[in-house]
Amino acid sequence: MIRTVLSWFPQFTLLCAFAFACLLLFTPGGTVPSGPPGADKVVHFLIFGMLAVSSRFARIGEKPTLAWVLAFAACSEVIQALWIPHRDGSLLDLLADAVGLLTGLLLWQKVRPGPRGRRAPE
Repeated sequence: MIRTVLSWFPQFTLLCAFAFACLLLFTPGGTVPSGPPGADKVVHFLIFGMLAVSSRFARIGEKPTLAWVLAFAACSEVIQALWIPHRDGSLLDLLADAVGLLTGLLLWQKVRPGPRGRRAPE
């Protein structure tokens, strides 16, 4: 039973990260606390870095992760521009999303769990 639950944990983590991203990205603008100038770019960077890391943790390959997270970033900007009250789409937000995604992928390469081709002791 525990093994079954643990086998689904990476996918559950990705689902939670995606739900959290949707909550932050698609909440109407008047209900989102504002911060100092540029804070929204930091939030975009962190959201898409989190999605990249949780996608890789869920055993999704690097290229598919790059594709789906980048597609989600572009779609989220269009959705914000067209349908979310008091929000707008921004190319700078999309750039922050892409930089967060790439940083998340690089971070995963550096800290991923499991064997990394270590040499056997002599």
